Amino acid sequence: MNLKPHPFFSSLRMRLALVVMLFGLMLFTAFALFAYSQARRNVQNGQERNLSALATRVAADLDSRITLHQSVLANAALTMPAPGKADPMLEERLRLLRPVFDGIALYGPDAVERAASANVPLGLSLYGKHCLLDPSAHRRARVLTFPGTAVFCAPMLGLDGAYRGMLAATIDLDSPSMRHGLESVRMIGHGVSILVYASDSRRQALRFGDDTPPLSALTYDKIMRHPATGGSGGVDGDEGALRVVYTPLESINWVVAAIQPADESAHILARMRRNLFLAALLWVCLTPLQWHLIGFLLRPLRRLRQQLLEFRPGFILHSDCRDVQSLAMAANQALRRLHDTIENLEQRESYLRRLCEGTPAAVFVVDADASIEYLNPAMLSLLGTTIASHWLGRPWLDLICSEDREELEQRWAGRQAGAVFVAAGRLQHEHRLYAQVELRLLPSGSGFLGFAHDVSESASMRLALLAEQERSMAIVAAVSDAIIFTSHKGEIGYMNRSAEILLGIAACETMGRPLAGFAAFAMPDTGLALSNAQLEALAGRLDVELDLVGRNARLQPVLLTLSVLSPAPGKVEGRVYVLRDDSERRERERVHRRDAGHDPLTRLYNRHGFMAAYATVAGDGGGHVLAVLGIDNFESMLGSMGQQGGDRMLERVAAAIQSRIRRTDVAARLVGGEFAILLLCCETEWAQALLEDVRRCVQASVADAEPAIWPPVTVSIGMIRLVADDHDPDEALARAAAHCQRAKSSGGNCLLAPDETVDGPPSATPFSG
Repeated sequence: MNLKPHPFFSSLRMRLALVVMLFGLMLFTAFALFAYSQARRNVQNGQERNLSALATRVAADLDSRITLHQSVLANAALTMPAPGKADPMLEERLRLLRPVFDGIALYGPDAVERAASANVPLGLSLYGKHCLLDPSAHRRARVLTFPGTAVFCAPMLGLDGAYRGMLAATIDLDSPSMRHGLESVRMIGHGVSILVYASDSRRQALRFGDDTPPLSALTYDKIMRHPATGGSGGVDGDEGALRVVYTPLESINWVVAAIQPADESAHILARMRRNLFLAALLWVCLTPLQWHLIGFLLRPLRRLRQQLLEFRPGFILHSDCRDVQSLAMAANQALRRLHDTIENLEQRESYLRRLCEGTPAAVFVVDADASIEYLNPAMLSLLGTTIASHWLGRPWLDLICSEDREELEQRWAGRQAGAVFVAAGRLQHEHRLYAQVELRLLPSGSGFLGFAHDVSESASMRLALLAEQERSMAIVAAVSDAIIFTSHKGEIGYMNRSAEILLGIAACETMGRPLAGFAAFAMPDTGLALSNAQLEALAGRLDVELDLVGRNARLQPVLLTLSVLSPAPGKVEGRVYVLRDDSERRERERVHRRDAGHDPLTRLYNRHGFMAAYATVAGDGGGHVLAVLGIDNFESMLGSMGQQGGDRMLERVAAAIQSRIRRTDVAARLVGGEFAILLLCCETEWAQALLEDVRRCVQASVADAEPAIWPPVTVSIGMIRLVADDHDPDEALARAAAHCQRAKSSGGNCLLAPDETVDGPPSATPFSG
C-alpha cells in the first residue's frame, strides 16, 4: 500500500520550515529548562546560605552565653562551703549570683536542699532530686532544659576529691537576659524564624519570630537524627513546604534551627517563567519571517526545477545550470565507488575463505535459518570427517552430541537478538571420540560466524586443579592457626575454622565481603589502625605483634604473618593472613612488667617504678610536691618484732599511705622503712594538711593492728616543692630525704616543710599535729 504525503507537507519549503521551527523550539525548550533549573538551584542555595549564617550566629551567641553561665556557677561552687556547715556569708554568696541566675539552690550529698534563694522554680527542685540521685552526675557539670527553664548545676568537691554537694541554678528562657541581643538577627520581611530545641529531652527551648508554624514530628526527627552524629546541615520540611537549616551547640545538647517557607522565592521563579513564556511567544511570532528566509534560501532549487521541466532534445544547459552538472558528476563518482567496493568485497571474501581453509581454528558459518553454510577443515577434523557436504544445509545444533543438545536448544531458543551466543558442549564424531569445545556464534550480516575451541585438555587440567585445591583446603582447615585468604580487593575468599573462632563469625557470612568490614589491625602501643599499604610493608616478617579489632570493638592480641601473592612486581593477586592468639604471652609480659615496677610486699611502686613516674612530670612546672616518709627507729623495731612482724608493719604503713593520698598521686617504697610520695598539682598548704593526715593515719592504723604486741610506730616526713629545674629524681629525693632526716633528728613523729623560698633552708618549726 503506497501512502502519499499530505499535499500540505509535499513542499520542500514547508518541510524545511517545520524542521527549523521544531529544532529551534527544542533548542529553546532545552535552554529554558536548564536556565530555570539553574536559577531555582541558585535561589535555593542562597536561601540555605542565609539560613545557615543566621543559625551559626545564633548558635555562637547561645554557646557564649551558656559557657559564661556554666563558668560563673562552677567558680561559685569552688568557693561555697560544704552543705550543713554554718556559714553566715552563705546567704550573701547566693545573693551575689542573683543578677546572673533567676534561682539558686544548694543541695547536700543526700539530694536534700540545704539552702536556696528566693523564687526557686519547681523545675530546679525536681532537677535537683533527679540529678543528685544519679551517681554519674556527681563529678561533672550539666545543663538540662525544662519547659521554659534552663537548669545549670556544678558539683562541689573537697580537697580530697570527695563529693560534698551540688550547686544548681536556673534561668528563665523567656527572660530579657536570654533574649536580649538575639532579636537583631531576625530577617524581618523574609518569613524567617529561629527555634532552639533540646535534643536530649526533645523540648523547645527558645523561639524567635512567629511567621513560621512549629515543626512537625517528621521534620523534627530529621533534624535530631543528624546532630546526634555531631554534624550540622539542612533538611526539607514536610512536602518541601519549609526550608530548615540546623546547627548543634557545642556547650549543650541544643539544636538551633533556622526556618523559612520554601515559597519565599516563588515570585522570582514566577517572573522567570513569565519571561520564558514571552520569549517563546516571540519565537512563534517570528514564523512569517522564517518562512520568507527559507524561501530565499531555496530559490536556486526552484530555478533548477524550472530548467529540468523545459529540457528537450537539442537543449543546451547554460552556465546557470551548474547544479545539474554537479549532480551528474556526483552520480558517476558514486557508481564508480560502488563498482570498486564490489571488487574489494570479492577480494576480501576470497582472502577470508583462504584464511579459514588454512587456520587451525575451527570455523563454521550459519545462515539466518540456523543452517550450516560452511565448515573449514579444522572444524571437519573435530567432527572426525573430511566431507563437508554431509553437514551443509543441516541445523548447526546437529553438530552437538545428543546428550548435550537439549540444553543448547533451549538456550538458543531464548537468546537475545543481535547478541553473541556462547555455549559449551561436546561435538559429534564418527568414531564417538567426542571433543569438549567452547562455542561462540557472532552475528554477521543475516547469519552467524561460529568458532569452536577445543578445551578437552584444559577441562581435564581444571578438574585436576580442583582436586588439588580441595586437598589444600583440607590441610589448611586442619591447621590450628587462623588462616584467611583475600583477593587483591581485600574480599574474603576462604577462612578455616580457627579463623571463624578468632573473628567470632561464620565463614559463610564473610565470603566475597571485605575483610575490613569484620576486623582491622592496630598497633598495640599506639592503637592506630593500619592500612593495607602499611600491612603489606609487614609482608614476609614472621609473628608481628598486632591487635585484632573485631566488629564488636573487642581487642584480641595476635601474632600476624602476612604473605602477599604477587605474580609480577607491583601486581597483587591476593593476601594470606596467618593469625595466632597472643593473649597469654602478652598477659605474662604485662604481669612481669608490672612486678618489675612494684614492691612485692607493699604493692606500691618500687624505686624503679617511682623514677619512671617522676620522669613523666619532671620539669613541667605543674606545682608538684615531693615527700619522703621514714619510720622512726625502724632498725630497732625490726629487732624486736622479727622479720614477719616487720613485713606486716610495712604492709599496714603502705595501706595507710594509699588510703589517704589521691588517685592521681604516686606512692612508692624506696628501701627498708623509707617511702616516697609525689603529690601532683598540689598547693603547699594543702600538701602539708594531707601529709599530716597521712602521718596520723599511719600511727593510728599500726596501733590498731597489734596494740598489745607491737611497740608504738611513728613516722617522720620531709617535703619539698618541685620547680621547673627539678629534672633529676635522685637529687630531688636527696633533698626530701634530708628534710626527713632532720625531722627524725628533731624528735620524730612530725612533718618538716620548707620555707616559702624554694631553695632556702627548711622551717625551724616543723609542721606537726
